[in-house]
Amino acid sequence: MQTRSWIYNVIAGVLTPAELVGLLRLFAALCPLSFVPLDIADAIIKLTPGAIATQGIEALGPTAKIIIELTGSLIFIVFGGLRAWLYGRVASRPVFGAGLAAALIVLALTLVVQLIAGGLRGGALGLGLTALLYLDWAWQSLG
Repeated sequence: MQTRSWIYNVIAGVLTPAELVGLLRLFAALCPLSFVPLDIADAIIKLTPGAIATQGIEALGPTAKIIIELTGSLIFIVFGGLRAWLYGRVASRPVFGAGLAAALIVLALTLVVQLIAGGLRGGALGLGLTALLYLDWAWQSLG
């Protein structure tokens, strides 16, 4: 059986979360689903000392939200690339069970980020949709 190269894993790991960011944004606009990259940015703001966050947001003005969403999205995409690279280093060939485990780890990290950012958003429906999107992500990039 032929194995995937690490560069293939990184490219797949970066492209699939970029697609996932678009899907999360679309579903967040249509139904009670949290936009995870924005939750990442909110968590960073909450963990940053108040004066620094306030000064940064005030200095950026109306473009602050766009920059914050972009930063959260880039962190999410880079994390996807790292996740796939680590998976490629550990697994000799793609196994869906490992992809499922990776999706569950990302879902757990999402819950932690949402709790830091201000609570679980979207309720059970939002959490279920997020889990389905993460499973699809695992299937596309790892399985």
